[in-house]
Formats: sequence, C-alpha cells, structure tokens
Amino acid sequence: MLPLIEFRVLDFNSEMCGVSREVLMGNAGRAVAEVIKNRFKVKNILVVCGPGNNGGDGFAAAAVLGKEHNLTVCLTENPMSIKSQIAKRYFRQCRKICNVDTVVNIEQLLKNNELIIDAIFGIGLNRAPEGKYAEIIEKINRTRKPVVSVDVPSGFPYAPAIKPDITVTFHDVKEGMNEENSGEIIVKDIGIPLNAQRETGTGEFCLYKVPGKNTHKGENGKVLVIGGGPYTGAPYFAGMAAYRAGVDLVHIFTQKEAYHTLRGYSPLFIVHALADDVEHALAELLAQQKNFDVCLVGPGLGNAEDVMHLCTEFIERAKIPLVVDADAIKLLRKAGHSSDVLVTPHAGEFYELTGEKLEEDIEKRGAQVMKWAAQLGLTILAKGHVDVISDGMHACFNRTGNPGMTVGGTGDVLAGLCAALIAKGCTPYQSARLGAYMNGLAGDVAFEKYRYGLLPTDIIDAIPQVIRDGLEKVR
Repeated sequence: MLPLIEFRVLDFNSEMCGVSREVLMGNAGRAVAEVIKNRFKVKNILVVCGPGNNGGDGFAAAAVLGKEHNLTVCLTENPMSIKSQIAKRYFRQCRKICNVDTVVNIEQLLKNNELIIDAIFGIGLNRAPEGKYAEIIEKINRTRKPVVSVDVPSGFPYAPAIKPDITVTFHDVKEGMNEENSGEIIVKDIGIPLNAQRETGTGEFCLYKVPGKNTHKGENGKVLVIGGGPYTGAPYFAGMAAYRAGVDLVHIFTQKEAYHTLRGYSPLFIVHALADDVEHALAELLAQQKNFDVCLVGPGLGNAEDVMHLCTEFIERAKIPLVVDADAIKLLRKAGHSSDVLVTPHAGEFYELTGEKLEEDIEKRGAQVMKWAAQLGLTILAKGHVDVISDGMHACFNRTGNPGMTVGGTGDVLAGLCAALIAKGCTPYQSARLGAYMNGLAGDVAFEKYRYGLLPTDIIDAIPQVIRDGLEKVR
C-alpha cells in the first residue's frame, strides 16, 4: 500500500525506464475491460470520463469494450478540455466505435445503461469535488446499477466520493482504500517496471510542494540548524541550500566562537549563539523547536564533549523531524529518538553508526541499509557513487551526481536540501529521494561548467534551475 502521490512518481519514472505513459494508459484500459468482461454479463455500459488521465484510462477501456458492447462515453467537460495528448488519442479511438454524450444528459444515461464505469477523478485530485462534480457523484451513488471505479473511486479520499461495487486499481492498493470506500478491490499489473520504484527519477519532482497563491512568510518551511563551531562553512552551505530549495526562513544555532563569523556570512540567516551551559542551551532549543518544521543537526559541529552531550539530549527529546548529519551521526548509535529522523552518512559515518562497512555490491548494500533503517527506526540516505535510501520498508537507489562532487561541502548541501524538503511537507523518505536526486542533478549542472573545479556554492546556485526543469517535466 502506497500513498497516492507515489503513483504519480511511478508514472513519470516508468517513462524514464522505457515504458511510456501511453502504454501504461492502454494497459490500464485493458485491465478494466478484462474485469468487466469476466464479472458482468451486460450489453449497455456507460463510462463517465473526466478530462484528466483517469478519464484517459476510461477512454482506453471504452476503446476495448466498445467492440463487443453498446457503450456510451459520457464526458464531464468539452472534448477540447481533455488535458493530455495521450488521453486525447484514446478518446479519438473510442469515439469511432462508441456513443459520445455529455454530462447534461447524465440522468437519462444512468437509466439507459446496465453498468457504470467511473473514470472521473484519479489520484491527482487535491480537493473535495464541488459544484457539478459533486452532483454527478451523488447521482451515480443513487443509482442501483453496478459501478466499477477506475484506479480509485472518484472523489477519494475526499467527500463526496463514488461508492463503487468494484475498484480496479493499478500496481498496488492506494493508501486509505478499503472495502467500505472502494468496494471489492482488484489489483492489476499494468507494466510499471521494477526500477520505476527502485531508482530515483524525474517522478520524484511530484513530491515537491509548490507554494499556493495565497501562502505567507513561514508557510513554505522554517528550518532550524544546529551546527558550526570549529567549522563554519558547513552550516552556511546547508542553510543556503535550504533557501535555494524554497524554504522561507533558516535559523542557525551555533557555538559562541562561530557566532560572529556565521552572522557575517549572509544577512539571510538568523544566527543564535548557544549558551555555554548545556542545560540552558538544551532548554532554549527545546523551547524554540515549536517555531520550526524541521531541525538539521550536525554540520560543522566538531566533537567537543559538551556539544556532543547537548546534541544527544536534543535528539532524544526533539518533537520535530530531524536530519542528522556529519559529527552528530555517531550519536544515533546510542541515542534514542522520539521524532522522525533522516540520517545522511557517507561510508565512514555509516560504519560509526552501525559498526558495519558498507557492502561493495549495490544490491547487498541496499539490503544492508534497509536492515539498519528498520533496526534503528529511521530513514538512511547512505551517500556514495550510488546513493542508497531506505526507511526500513522500502529501498531505492540514486545515480545522479559525478566524481567532481567529492569536494568538501557537498554533503552539507544535500543535508540542507533534505531538511528543506521535509520543512515543505515531504516525509523523511521522500525528502531523501528527492534531495539526493536534486543534489546530484545540480552537481551535474555545475560539472558541465566547472568540471573537477566545481564548488559546493556552484551546486547551490544550480538548485533553482534543477527545480524549474523538474517541475516542468511533471506538470
């Protein structure tokens, strides 16, 4: 069972794996048609299609069923409103052999047909149906004819939603689906490649939370960074990466010796000096955490005993999601945690965390990282020439990036990206996948210009371009 958004990710990643969205839509239509043929002995079928890809699946099913049934396609919008070129192609196919009508006649169409196929809304729905769509759903629900929903019941997971007898869903059950809201659930394989889920790709950009038109300062993410001391560049790189990823505010809590240096780096940061007394510093951090969406712990901290004690206590008592990097990683070997945690070790830090060396074989490494993620109860992003990411239940690999990214500071950029994405609403596992993919792509953009002389600041500067290009591809 996967969250709805993950199926959009799979659609785009399948294309990167060589399976086009047109093939997936055709397979989805055939899967629905197969269930209809096997389960119902009817002649007259009504397919109610919305203008999106769920409607496209309905068109594809109609193109198959229309060869043997008296089938009517009912459009909820004008044909010119069909959104994708792929859906338009399947509409042109089905209209050659099917009757086409409009939602204006929905009541009569419901009376005239023995079976209704619901292909109005799919997994892309982001608000409750209203207006004419709420009326259509309610009219379908009042009919006593059998209803088969395509992928998810239209309106799900909001209300009103179709109450089908059967839902033919694709690849896997969607999170929240059950017999009460979806009827009998039939899962069909539509040819999504294994690597679409095991490898990061363009689809990961579906996870990026684009700000709404009416959002205000602070609503797109506030990041707390605990870092800096002997090393001041690390929290700077992390904070700048977070800003370039789209957050609104970055606060850095640092040791006193680093305070003035960090404050002088950029007016963008709000810098706080940690109290010398560990108990006072801890009390301030615990009180401040409610003002932030995520905390990044570790960049540039050093290994002073009092700082390590402070961070251990904070990790154990924090209530907001944490990204743990660099010098703080080893603390998780003994420290407990009560919030969601993403840890971002390189090979040496993974050994400090687990006592095991990372496996050379990438498949064995995937299993190893997943084992430790499950055992420690957190998400691990094990950095390397191929990044391995696991939340203990799933594992995937990221192959973006290049050898020029061995320069110091790139790990801090990655940690800042991941923190930003969590602050914007991603889960730790989602943020690790998208963060690793974005970080590698930004590194690749920088490598084109600077080759082996690239700097972490070059990667930071490339982040907005990477986000723009990625979002364009998944619109």
